[in-house]
Amino acid sequence: HNKHLETMGKGSGKHSKSMHPTDAYRKEIRKKEIKRNKFQRQQVKEVAEIKKEPSVALEKIKEIEEKEKQHGSTERSTKRKEELKLLHQSLVKKQKREEEERERQARLAAAKAPAPKLPAAESEGQVGQPVGQPVDSMPPPSQPSVMQPIDMSGSMLNHASAHPAMIPPPPPPRPTLVPPPPPPRPGMPMIPP
Repeated sequence: HNKHLETMGKGSGKHSKSMHPTDAYRKEIRKKEIKRNKFQRQQVKEVAEIKKEPSVALEKIKEIEEKEKQHGSTERSTKRKEELKLLHQSLVKKQKREEEERERQARLAAAKAPAPKLPAAESEGQVGQPVGQPVDSMPPPSQPSVMQPIDMSGSMLNHASAHPAMIPPPPPPRPTLVPPPPPPRPGMPMIPP
């Protein structure tokens, strides 16, 4: 009676090679799913490779044609050839459109850009000023702005008693908002603050 119990159930015996029918079915379905996923991954990889270089599609078409010569044409191979031809044509058209768009953008940029002018500042003897920048222009935003004090006559003060550079004072601090105390609850005595 105990020997009968040992052989029951899946895989309970040492030499048991059979599998429960449901488990065998699941295992078979899983194998098919893995095979299908592998094929899909190959297809995605192939399309990505063709998108990088459309001439790869022509090479794949030639490979398919060589196989057809050896083994004969199948519906699957002719369908695949057509897919590759369409993909190649669409990618070539897309590349051509992108190239035309780049050329158009370059022409527009060249038309909008002003012709470079030579500044008259160099011929007037103003040395030390960057080319193309007016003499009394503002410093770039990366450099701190330096203000010099001005006397009442409007001339700059350049004597030793004045600071060589005055930095404007910082803005006043913002007032902090204190929320009002909550209203007293009914029935509670009011406590003065």
